[in-house]
Amino acid sequence: MTTMVPRAFGPDDFLPQIIPDTPLVQQWWTTTYENALQDPASRVLVAVNSIGQTVGILTLHYLGPESPASASGGVTLTVPLTPDHSPVLAKAFQGMKQERKELMGGSPHYLIELVGVDDGYKSFGIGRGLTERACEIADESDAGIFLQTSAARDYYTKKLQLGFREMRREEGDESGGTVVRPRKSERQQ
Repeated sequence: MTTMVPRAFGPDDFLPQIIPDTPLVQQWWTTTYENALQDPASRVLVAVNSIGQTVGILTLHYLGPESPASASGGVTLTVPLTPDHSPVLAKAFQGMKQERKELMGGSPHYLIELVGVDDGYKSFGIGRGLTERACEIADESDAGIFLQTSAARDYYTKKLQLGFREMRREEGDESGGTVVRPRKSERQQ
């Protein structure tokens, strides 16, 4: 799981530029996932191949009216960033926290923090399957879903047909932005 970002996002993609594949960042991922697996508010969805290798991952973190303020940034903010992380990442996390608060308020929702599929396994429906399962989890607790994506806005809002709506586009970025999937009770109105 800790090597998913370099395997899922090529060197020309934005994410590896702000979260480089270094020993410090690998340890950060290890600690972050250990925390997520122990946190009852977090879900780590994993797809594995026939030999047990992780080929897809989606992390969810539940945030609701009863959630502590310390959880407001999700599981990726529970571990301090390393000197190897780009300073852009800290700013992006702060912006995401604020935007999530503005769009979701106190309404129960899940924050999708990372979705990645190994480059060799793309186009096999793994991302769709992980996202469908995330939507089932959210629906079970009548919670919305909040996601900031750097490259897959249209995938969520147009291709998947799972109820995601575009809320904001990243300025100067044709494919990034914020998408939200309303709570089940709101979609049924």
